[in-house]
Amino acid sequence: MRWVDGMLKIWPEDDLIWPLSLKPQRYDTLHPEPADEWYERNRNAIGHLHPLIAGQWVHRHWHHSPYCSFPLDGLSWTIEEWPNERLLNVHCPRCMFDAAFDFETFNSYPDNPTSEPMNRTGTWKIPIVILNTPAGVIDAQGPDPRSRHLLVEGHQRLRYLNALVARRQGAPAHHVFVLSYGSVEAPQNSTKNEA
Repeated sequence: MRWVDGMLKIWPEDDLIWPLSLKPQRYDTLHPEPADEWYERNRNAIGHLHPLIAGQWVHRHWHHSPYCSFPLDGLSWTIEEWPNERLLNVHCPRCMFDAAFDFETFNSYPDNPTSEPMNRTGTWKIPIVILNTPAGVIDAQGPDPRSRHLLVEGHQRLRYLNALVARRQGAPAHHVFVLSYGSVEAPQNSTKNEA
């Protein structure tokens, strides 16, 4: 990930940039380090992020996130309430929206952690994470200067919201975490793994 002419270049993906010290202990086991313990252990490095942002994005997805090359330093966040139309226009290159398929799939077993709370309330329990991209993005399809926001975490919740909206069952607005860099120049540092 790097900034080119003010646009966020997300393709091709860079190597992991997050320090290995942030990797959750026992990450590849059935009993990884709990998110709250991990957050406290790494508070000096990630304390500027809301615990839910750090827990859902960095801790939970670690190297499986397509955006694990984003520098965490310099990020700030707000929590905002966005209407469905604005949310469903966020740039999310890895999402395949198919409302009927997603509704059926997410409801194919009881207590699905995505659909169960959203079926009850019309919205998610934990806000999704979006990054401001004020000048747009560059992805595998090329430059897109109209994409002002990129979905960083919450792909399944956004897909399921689309399914609920198509069925007129979604809440009209939803809480989201919105990340920003102090300046688009700030994250142009190293793109390699730090020990």
